[in-house]
Amino acid sequence: FQALEQEEEWSTLVELLRQEAARDPSRRRALLKRSARISLEELADSEQASHDLRAVLKEQPEDAELWADLATACRAAGDWAGLLQADQELLTLGPNKEDAVALRLEMGRVLHQRLRRPEQAVEQLNLALTLSPHHKEALRRLVEIHTRQEAWPQAAAAIQALLDQEHQREHLVELYLRQARILDVGLNDPPGAMEACRRALAQDP
Repeated sequence: FQALEQEEEWSTLVELLRQEAARDPSRRRALLKRSARISLEELADSEQASHDLRAVLKEQPEDAELWADLATACRAAGDWAGLLQADQELLTLGPNKEDAVALRLEMGRVLHQRLRRPEQAVEQLNLALTLSPHHKEALRRLVEIHTRQEAWPQAAAAIQALLDQEHQREHLVELYLRQARILDVGLNDPPGAMEACRRALAQDP
């Protein structure tokens, strides 16, 4: 194995690791973990890596590092259902708050952009906000989803939450203009929309 690694004969090494894993049950998990890492990092073979990782995870479902590797493989392969599963499993293992927010955000993005499930995306983004109430990316995505779904009160609340913490002039202009559209088109509030436009102009006359 060491000679093949030094020569960077990655395909041959993966094949031998998998053969040895089949012959030696006592080392199976370690060998498949190594095979998966090589497939992922050296061969960019995310499907093979996923296959080996899932085999190991059947025996080590509590291994967060393996689930993180599987998530990486699923992202590379465009396996969005697999990525959601890996993220959910990581959440059940009790990550710190920052990692939990990142996982909820990723699930929200996948559900919204890849799987076209806006209601479930909103649920994940709101869960992210319970952990980090002022998270800008979560709020921006909620504004986008609620606007597309024409859920105007929710869109108005999300964009106001963004405005309450934004200080950069160019971002304020964009947000006030989006707020004006939500108020005018969605909530039939022309005076409120005009006020939002005035505030945008105050930032950029």
